[in-house]
Amino acid sequence: INPIEEKIILSKPIQVEEIDADQFYLAWLASFGYTPGTLPSSLGGGGGKIICTELCEQGYITKEVLRLDYRHSDNNMDSATKVGYWKLATPIVNLMRKSNVFTQIVRPFGVAWANEMAHREESSKYKGNLLGKFLMLIGVPLCRRIGKKEIKKYKYGI
Repeated sequence: INPIEEKIILSKPIQVEEIDADQFYLAWLASFGYTPGTLPSSLGGGGGKIICTELCEQGYITKEVLRLDYRHSDNNMDSATKVGYWKLATPIVNLMRKSNVFTQIVRPFGVAWANEMAHREESSKYKGNLLGKFLMLIGVPLCRRIGKKEIKKYKYGI
């Protein structure tokens, strides 16, 4: 480390892998000890919808609804919204894992959100949800605002 020039001098070259902002944010959260939920292995991988994923893992949301929830998020949510969501949701999931009472408080909101997203993806199969619509109306702009502040604060290249 060269403190005068504020540079790190490496003794050998390194290869830097470019990743998208979503992966970067999850790695950043992990560096602070957060363990966001991942998509159950039966669905084939990891993901960022941590409250809905936790509700699925606890049996409150079906795998099909969770899959549609992911699809809607992937197709309709920008990176700032996802970053803001993860910022808000990570401590909630940590509490859900520790307390069944807290899970029961969160459950109606998470289930409503997931069901509304499933409806938006397959309206012929899933009914709309008034609470879910309201949560999305408020939640998406709130998460986007928080995400934009996080992106600016940590200078993410999004």
